[in-house]
Amino acid sequence: LAAMPPLPEAADGGDGPCYAVEIRDAILLTPRFVRMLRAAGVRYCVGLHARMPDPLRQAAALALMDGETPAGPLIVRWSLHSGFKYEQAKARYEPFDKLVDEDPHTCVTLAELAARYAMAGQPVLITTNNKAEGSAPLTCAKLARAIADEMERLHAEMTLEEINPPTVARADAPDDVQPGAHEEGQEDD
Repeated sequence: LAAMPPLPEAADGGDGPCYAVEIRDAILLTPRFVRMLRAAGVRYCVGLHARMPDPLRQAAALALMDGETPAGPLIVRWSLHSGFKYEQAKARYEPFDKLVDEDPHTCVTLAELAARYAMAGQPVLITTNNKAEGSAPLTCAKLARAIADEMERLHAEMTLEEINPPTVARADAPDDVQPGAHEEGQEDD
């Protein structure tokens, strides 16, 4: 990573280019690898194909990289439907004009990730391949709707929390007494 040439700085503090690394073997996806990427200022690219783990496990690598709040762009390559090799998927999905094997788990997981990153102000780049579900354009359209729905859900959830913030118990209140309730033997003033 140290041999990579520096990238130009973003103008006006905006988003600039970045390096991202996609791996093709799950054995490489370790905390040490993620820490190395973070130290080098390189993003982890979620790679979805036969030899990589579920997108949820890869999302854990992003959480290790970023912490609680997304701290860089989300970059995803949805290349291949899990369980298929490239040639198998190609033969099964040609002529790539319809969704043959929809993958709702991956779609929902990517929509949740994308919405979270976008709402944190981070860029989101997701590429899809015809061999992911059968038709890259149709997968993109479906994923875009899922991301929009998830952003709407998260926005509504945030609005609801603003209207009804979670109740926090007083530190000096006994565990079995609800805030605002009177303790036994206590009278109103």
